[in-house]
Amino acid sequence: MLRGVLRLGEVAGKLGIWAAGTAAALALRGAWRDLRGAPPGTWGAILLRRHGDVLGNRLRELLVDLGPAFVKFGQVASTRIDLFPRAMIQALAELQDEVPPFSYAEVRRTVEAEFGAPPEAIFAEFDPVPIASASLGQVHRARLADGREVAVKVRRPHIEEAVERDLAVIRFLVAWAERLLPAARKIALSEKVEEFGESLRRELDYVREGNHADLLRSALLPEAGVKIPAVIWERTTERVLTLEYVRGEKLKDFLARPPQTSEERAFRKTVAVRLVRTIVRQMFRDGVFHADPHPGNVFVHPDGTLTLIDFGMVGRLPERLRDGMALLVVGLMQKDTDTIVRAVRAMQLLPPSADLAAYRADVDRLREKYYHRPFHTVSVPEVLDDLLGLALRHDVEVPRELTLMGRALGLLEGIAVRLDPELRLVDLAEPIGIELLLHRLSPPEVYRRARVRLEEDLALVRRALTALAALAPDEEGASVGRPRRRDRRRERAPEHLGALDWAILSLAFVQGAALLFVLLVLLGTLGARGTLAAAASGARVVGEAALAAFSALPAPLCGAALVGVGAVFGARAALRIVRRK
Repeated sequence: MLRGVLRLGEVAGKLGIWAAGTAAALALRGAWRDLRGAPPGTWGAILLRRHGDVLGNRLRELLVDLGPAFVKFGQVASTRIDLFPRAMIQALAELQDEVPPFSYAEVRRTVEAEFGAPPEAIFAEFDPVPIASASLGQVHRARLADGREVAVKVRRPHIEEAVERDLAVIRFLVAWAERLLPAARKIALSEKVEEFGESLRRELDYVREGNHADLLRSALLPEAGVKIPAVIWERTTERVLTLEYVRGEKLKDFLARPPQTSEERAFRKTVAVRLVRTIVRQMFRDGVFHADPHPGNVFVHPDGTLTLIDFGMVGRLPERLRDGMALLVVGLMQKDTDTIVRAVRAMQLLPPSADLAAYRADVDRLREKYYHRPFHTVSVPEVLDDLLGLALRHDVEVPRELTLMGRALGLLEGIAVRLDPELRLVDLAEPIGIELLLHRLSPPEVYRRARVRLEEDLALVRRALTALAALAPDEEGASVGRPRRRDRRRERAPEHLGALDWAILSLAFVQGAALLFVLLVLLGTLGARGTLAAAASGARVVGEAALAAFSALPAPLCGAALVGVGAVFGARAALRIVRRK
């Protein structure tokens, strides 16, 4: 308790000094001119919008001074592109999670507590000097008995108590901010602090981080040119994480060296393409992505391959959000307000109480901003900033997954531009979009999605009809002497539901076949077969051959072939559903 009070006094004192210094910096910049005639309640928003860079840099210095938990708070805040202006986000994203290392004696005690033996007993070699030190832990180089080099990440001692103490201070400060500032109440800042606390506690669990590494590595394509170090599970616990050792140059050091030759410029472009395409593929194909791909978490190797490290912050995009984002991109490309609104509704971002007409009018105004700009010149983070600002204006609760995605895309675009000023994130992501489209149209993926949705619909119908059968009145009244007819109808309900399943399946097959056939006829009429063949040239070998074969056929035959494939996979789904009964 006493430590908490003392810590609160320390933080309050540093905050006072920071506020006085920040006010002086803003005054020297002439910020007071921007506040003339504005209501006092809007001053904070005006300063954030027009002087976010100054505030962000000053805040970054304050957080570093306040310690590890506050540094992490700033890093998490840099993911909330829905709450802070881009200039402040960029300043917070530059927070370096580097603090003085703790002693080897503490490392030894932690390892011994976790494994029952000191480091020199469970590793063939263990370097007592850390190669990196961060707010939550530090990393040592070691060697296993079989000769493999590993990196051993050890959690900082007593960090749990320090985190909880600082979280209590942050809650206290936020509670006062919500009392004094309407904007803090509007965005439910206290709830965001609780989310931050949960996120920080999860980062303290190294088993969870190891699981993230395994999950991302299992989804990597062999041709991606990107690696993720393997987890040594027999030397991993909640407080100790052992990974395959990575040799190479950190991307932040690689970026600091300007290219001197055309070969070096081409190499930098290869690095940008591989990094962007890997993360975008993780987002929209796998639904699980590295949410913190800053230059300190990427290694560059001489052969052009990359290695990602640090998996404490991982984002997840459920299929609903991935589908909505794909539709949103289509709406932006077509500059179609209806499609953009439909995408936002598909992602369930608009609450039932939202004023749809007002939202559509705001989207129209936003569309005008990009109407005369070629799509390849549009900045993805800029679009996300505008859309999230729109969401905040209409009291839309933005999922954390989308803010993580927005931050990761912003980091990627910044890295791509630094590697090659002529590169644009949209250009780099376009081939991935074609690949993902082909993946979504492949028979196994169509079958999987259809099966999932069909089973969900059937389960819903079965539950509804079972409930109706249970509630239906008896044909001759609910007399005490004749209750069995209702029971017999309830017993026979599964038979009727089985027939209903087949009816729905048959209808789905007919409708799906008709839609596929009409779609292929239209594509053939518009000469889109050449487009499909061109897209196939960028796909994998099997997909390339299959699409080339389809594109060589007349459109009606293509439609018939796809209908046949769909029917086969659909029949398999039907048989599985029926066998379960």
